[in-house]
Amino acid sequence: YRRDSFDRNRLYIQRSGIASRRCCSETEDNEKSLAVWLYVGGERGTANSHAEKTFKGHRKINNQKIMKIGILTFHRAINYGAVLQAFSLSRYLSQKGNDVSVVDYYPIEDEKDFDIFRSWFSPKGFIYNLLVLPYSLRLKNRKKKFKEFVEQKLRITSRAYSPSELTQFDGDFDTFVSGSDQVFNPVSDNSIEAYYLSFAKKANKVAYAPSFGISTFDVELQKRLSGYLREFKGLSCRETKGAQFVERCTNKKCPVVVDPVFLTSKEEWLTEVSDIKRIIEGDYIFGMISNSDSVAG
Repeated sequence: YRRDSFDRNRLYIQRSGIASRRCCSETEDNEKSLAVWLYVGGERGTANSHAEKTFKGHRKINNQKIMKIGILTFHRAINYGAVLQAFSLSRYLSQKGNDVSVVDYYPIEDEKDFDIFRSWFSPKGFIYNLLVLPYSLRLKNRKKKFKEFVEQKLRITSRAYSPSELTQFDGDFDTFVSGSDQVFNPVSDNSIEAYYLSFAKKANKVAYAPSFGISTFDVELQKRLSGYLREFKGLSCRETKGAQFVERCTNKKCPVVVDPVFLTSKEEWLTEVSDIKRIIEGDYIFGMISNSDSVAG
């Protein structure tokens, strides 16, 4: 992905004195920015009045009112993309002068998904464990490093194991942000209750670059999710089909936005990894292979 192409497609939007940076194509909706959704609830053109209402009575630093933001996302996954998008979004919002925390929602069943070994009592589990066994120490060390990164780089709350336990955070934040990653995937009722922020009754609800993880949306799913989506003050989506579905559910425009890893610049990422030795010295080509019949690298 050429750097000059990235620069040409970078957009700077100024709203209510706060700049938001996005990577986008000419066909994307450029009317909304992350700053707008957070500060004025997705409405355009009324930034000053909405901001005054939102921040009334909050603490001030250098005459700027501070918003307390709680992020719900897949920050505990043993997955580079998931952890880095959580880090980048949290970092970006903090740099804008907000008081940002990641809500440590991590059910036991989600934690078990990343267990190194499966049950030894099932034939498939037994075979799987035998195959994994030679690499178990390496995988254990990998899990440890992910845990250290999350606990050192993210400001996290106390842990919540179920959607009902998330109610303890209602009132602690001015705004909850759901996203990014597949937080809108309707995989289970618990997932919907948590990541569609149904527990939040006192704070604004915002979704930044969520993904549904599916490309087919039927009428039943629309009926199931419309009520949740209509409660959001600001909505966006990571893919076009998902955004179109949100628009059908809410009758509101839903912009397609970039993954939050792009809210952190190349220079900032290089600073984060400055003390890490490169795996490959010198120039190289990185190929990402699509999971489809067509191959691109």
